Amino acid sequence: MELTKDDLKIIIKEVVGELGSDHDRLLTKQQVIDEYFGITYKGAIAALNSRDFPRTWLPGRKNPMYSAKAVEQWIKENTVFGYEKRK
Repeated sequence: MELTKDDLKIIIKEVVGELGSDHDRLLTKQQVIDEYFGITYKGAIAALNSRDFPRTWLPGRKNPMYSAKAVEQWIKENTVFGYEKRK
């Protein structure tokens, strides 16, 4: 029996629903920019291209994906308040 794209979408939705909110999401570069930076692509690209910015390379994909939890952690670790010096 072959599964159609619609069958796979239903299965994925059910599995994701069962995992609950503790599971991590993989985001595209544009989703990271929209959800976490809220600035233009040009403004966010320096952060996204920095050596320590978390990314995941999946087989068969041309571009990396970004773990939502890892992005949130990176933002926490790289946020500077007031006149603090960066690490």
